[in-house]
Amino acid sequence: MVKPMFDEENAQRFDPNPWRKFYVKDVPADWDEWRLFSAFYQLGLVDNVAMGTTVRNGVQNAFVTMLRLEDGDKIRNELRNKRQLTIDNTTLIVEPFLGKDQLHEKENNNNSNNDEAIKAPRKFCELKEKKGSPLPANQNRNKPIPVSSTITATKTTVARHPTTRTEPYRIIHGDLPLLKPQVIEIVEAPRNFLDDDRKLTFFCRIKDFENECYANMQRAINVHASSRLPDDIGPEVNDCCIVTLNSIAYRARIIQKGDYLYGYLVDFGKTVIVMNTWLINNSMYQRSLNFHLPQTVIQCQFADVLFNDQNSVDIVRKRLNEMKRSSTLKLVCTTKGYQGSVNLVKLVVTDTDKRSDDFLSWVAKNDNISFTRTAKNDESLVYTRNQLMEYQKVPSITEMSQSLNEALFNQGKLFIVSPKK
Repeated sequence: MVKPMFDEENAQRFDPNPWRKFYVKDVPADWDEWRLFSAFYQLGLVDNVAMGTTVRNGVQNAFVTMLRLEDGDKIRNELRNKRQLTIDNTTLIVEPFLGKDQLHEKENNNNSNNDEAIKAPRKFCELKEKKGSPLPANQNRNKPIPVSSTITATKTTVARHPTTRTEPYRIIHGDLPLLKPQVIEIVEAPRNFLDDDRKLTFFCRIKDFENECYANMQRAINVHASSRLPDDIGPEVNDCCIVTLNSIAYRARIIQKGDYLYGYLVDFGKTVIVMNTWLINNSMYQRSLNFHLPQTVIQCQFADVLFNDQNSVDIVRKRLNEMKRSSTLKLVCTTKGYQGSVNLVKLVVTDTDKRSDDFLSWVAKNDNISFTRTAKNDESLVYTRNQLMEYQKVPSITEMSQSLNEALFNQGKLFIVSPKK
């Protein structure tokens, strides 16, 4: 059974054993991460590839980490009594990665003067931070990044991102399954989020989320962030990046609040100060590691409900936030339809005696709130995911609105889509 993906124990469940890691020299200059990944994939399952940035005499260096110990053993057996591997008619110099204990032993024996060049990139991060380099660190930075600033990193010989900005990838919004009740937990909204008039928008995630793809992704982003230096180009608003919090990596969307940038953890529902970032891009390499999975934080509104005043919205929001701390009550959420990135849901609260009640009715028993139930299956408010997917290639929301209206008009129905403010 896969544990919830943001359980700290699960988040750190990647094997740091150096026997899975290799230092690769003489990589052709025209090879990218995906090309090297596919080459080593012929020998076993690959966990991570980190390319260097310096090209000399038509070649470059890289780090390769295999997924399992047995995959690393296959390569070590191939390397027995030699330092070269021939893959796809290309000869690569491959050296086993030295762990801290083995490296210390070699230094004591004075067997090599170049051991520092094959230490893990994370070691360089720690050394540079201790020496007071401009690398952002928790101990010397306690404020968010100003919008106008960029993150800079000291140049080293280890694998790192190039200095030119790559094409970013925008993580798509996630959805709860249609008409299938799910136990959820309430999470915080992004700091830059604004409510629609008369509607209450809240954010949640499935409480006991179990999915092998997301568990694999969590391990992969931990390895990604620990095996290379952060980007030397600062993030932009709406970029999706990997950020770290308490030494654990998370996917985040960059948001702006006032004059500062923050990261909203799209799988956890928390806004954090942005320090080190690794851009999530469009590469096949990152796609293969599940970096492009939809976010697990879901944006929701109550289906068929309009609140009559702001006071009612504030009261219901307060009660939702109180559910974060409740150990005796649970929320069961059922999606009835979709409106863009918003899930239109029915929310039920259940106590320890398994007594259930509609959440708004439950709140109304003790608080003075006023809301209106609209007609169910109101086509002007709800459209199905199949309809949205059918028109997803339309370039703008205005054109999508017109196309959907025309399709429903031909069916004798009226359809309205309003662009978000």
